[in-house]
Amino acid sequence: MAAAVAGSLLLPIGVLTSGVASASAAPAAVSAAFASTGLVTPDTPTVDITLPQGVTAAEIAKDPETTGVTIAVDSPDDNLDYPALGGGEIKGRGNFTWTLKKKPYQIKLKDAAPLLGMDSAKTWILLANHADASLMRNKIAFDLAGDIGMPFSPQSKWVDLRINGDYMGNYLLTEKVEVKANRVDLSDPSAVIAELDNNYGTAEDYYFRSTASKTVYTLKDQKGAVPSTVGDWNESAKTQATKVGWDDIKKDINTLDALLDQSTPDWAAISDLIDVESFVKMYLVQELTMNIDAANSSLYLYKNGTSDKLHAGPVWDFDITLGNYSRGEGSDTKSEFVKNLDVLRSTASPLWDDLFRNPDFVKQANAVWTEDVAYHASKLPSKIDDYKATVALSAANNFKRWSILGTPSLLGSSGGTYASSYSTEVSDLRSWVASRQSHLRKAYGDVPVLQYRAHVQSLGWLHRVNTGQIAGTVGQARRLEAFSLAKLTSPAAGSIQAKSHVQSIGWSSSWRSTDLVGTTGRGLRLEAFQLRLTSGLATRYNISYRAHVQGIGWQPWVTNGATAGTTGQAKRVEAVQVRILEKTSPTPVAPTP
Repeated sequence: MAAAVAGSLLLPIGVLTSGVASASAAPAAVSAAFASTGLVTPDTPTVDITLPQGVTAAEIAKDPETTGVTIAVDSPDDNLDYPALGGGEIKGRGNFTWTLKKKPYQIKLKDAAPLLGMDSAKTWILLANHADASLMRNKIAFDLAGDIGMPFSPQSKWVDLRINGDYMGNYLLTEKVEVKANRVDLSDPSAVIAELDNNYGTAEDYYFRSTASKTVYTLKDQKGAVPSTVGDWNESAKTQATKVGWDDIKKDINTLDALLDQSTPDWAAISDLIDVESFVKMYLVQELTMNIDAANSSLYLYKNGTSDKLHAGPVWDFDITLGNYSRGEGSDTKSEFVKNLDVLRSTASPLWDDLFRNPDFVKQANAVWTEDVAYHASKLPSKIDDYKATVALSAANNFKRWSILGTPSLLGSSGGTYASSYSTEVSDLRSWVASRQSHLRKAYGDVPVLQYRAHVQSLGWLHRVNTGQIAGTVGQARRLEAFSLAKLTSPAAGSIQAKSHVQSIGWSSSWRSTDLVGTTGRGLRLEAFQLRLTSGLATRYNISYRAHVQGIGWQPWVTNGATAGTTGQAKRVEAVQVRILEKTSPTPVAPTP
């Protein structure tokens, strides 16, 4: 089919070049031109959706779905075409993304089909990626998760979308997170998927707040069924099975929540409850991409029946990641991010912060990074080049239809301004990813695991935190009086030494051990400090640290004996972060097959 129309494929691009002036609607001439050809872009599949007579794209709602829809896929590879078949459905999807002009959709085929060579299924998602001017952040994360062996990671393909002949732009056709064959393929009748969703979860029919942290979790999907009348779990054997699974996962989440809330968490009990590898890999994907929503929404957990452990996954929703969120820590490639979201974002769950407080979790993260993640992370810049080559022509059409390049981000002031060209937008993303993965290659792997804690005004000693986590308080106007820092494990000999500058005392006279940096019991504020490594540690690693200072906020990271904080200004340090980094990024080794 594609070959038959190859000679006319330049017409739509030419029409777009001369015709589209705004992001609100495509001119009728453009729609007519596109409707007359098989493909919108020569190298990109086109999904054609025809609504029932008299129904327009503007009338598609999130609920209920529009039925009686004809769906077709025309591919440059004729063997991957999907013929125009009726009996389909379409509806809107998403929360914030649904409020944007370029809408995301869910489509359902009459019968399961392996669209564009992906695993066969009925239901598919069309991600608009409208706030992401690279069009590729979701795909980067989905593919990375699949490459590192996270089960049920969504497959995806870029497509052009037409509805009733009107060109709607470039979309990512992807698998839906659902308990189905070829998706989250769980076998137990009581298997369920839960979603951590502090943003929108209380609007769902089935949700609860965890006992300790008050995090909102919802019932995302199930092997069985949910009742046609909310709460009538006795409706059928399938709804009863779902009730068993839902009650069970609630119990396990509450148990995990309580264990993580302890000042000294019981790792043996935690690791007996969760599939540690899945949580570690989920953490590393979220940390690498710096997902601002990693502890707020679209974080899925599943259990394949009551005898199964709690698993993290599949991955989903990376619209606000990889440097396109500039507020606070959101775009700094050297940030220690997901492990601090409970402090950095007021609505975040403490899940990742509390997991990372366990030294054994940090050790597992170091091991998994070395064995599985570092290599694939190092390949991301070249993969971005490949993605650009794949999607560039379709992207050109997309931004003629939706002219957002060079304008303020659809994420608002937190997103800055889009680059003036697609090439520059992708180049900026590539540079950000290259910097981020290079930093993480220094921060994870064969590095010492640090544990430290802060002594805070009126609160005393707070719980211990690990490498790069925030110790102290932010936004409470409390002075940090002291902190203690211990090296737990290290592949090299040596120690950590410190100097402190304390209210009314000034600088300590000499370098000291890190058992106590500052003072306790005297009501004096810590104003500045310096840290350094000795012996083999100093040869191989840098110690990096920073302070959150009264009236200033977070200062830049400093290293190896430089001063964090202030002197002569009578300003209190309120919180600190400390980490040890490799001096050079180790060359990652390809995982063993």
